[in-house]
Amino acid sequence: MDIKYEKILEEAQENWINKQIEIDRKKEYEDNIIDILEDEIYEGEYKEGMKNGNGYFKWFDGSAFEGTFRMNNIEGKGKYIWSDNRQYNGEWKNNQMNGFGVFTWPDGRKYEGMFVDNKKHGLGEYVYADGRKYKGMWSAGLQNGKGVFYNPKTKEWKEGIWENGKKVE
Repeated sequence: MDIKYEKILEEAQENWINKQIEIDRKKEYEDNIIDILEDEIYEGEYKEGMKNGNGYFKWFDGSAFEGTFRMNNIEGKGKYIWSDNRQYNGEWKNNQMNGFGVFTWPDGRKYEGMFVDNKKHGLGEYVYADGRKYKGMWSAGLQNGKGVFYNPKTKEWKEGIWENGKKVE
């Protein structure tokens, strides 16, 4: 066989092998891809070209979410950290806090309880930065219904009724 022909055949085989390795690698990672677009990063699972399954997304402003995605939406359980260090760890539906979760602020405030459409709603406990506490019902983000209030200075719990965030009884 001609040496020139052998060299061409050898290069063709090497190119074919390299192409097969590239295809295999692409298949191996096709469900766990990293996208970097204009300072936004997504690392996680895809389905039908959409974020789907477990993943991590970081927005250009520094906010980040780690948890479950469903068809490009935050859905299921996960932790969101805003660029100002507020944090929510809990249940999500359609990109909104829905279900049980814990929301914390950098100044020490904390809410633990139920959320509906990004608002405190249902049973929950809010702890103020100075140690005061409210445990009770919430509606559309405000204290509403029966609850108890704790004052750390007097170490007393007081029961009451709240409407639209204000104690009325």
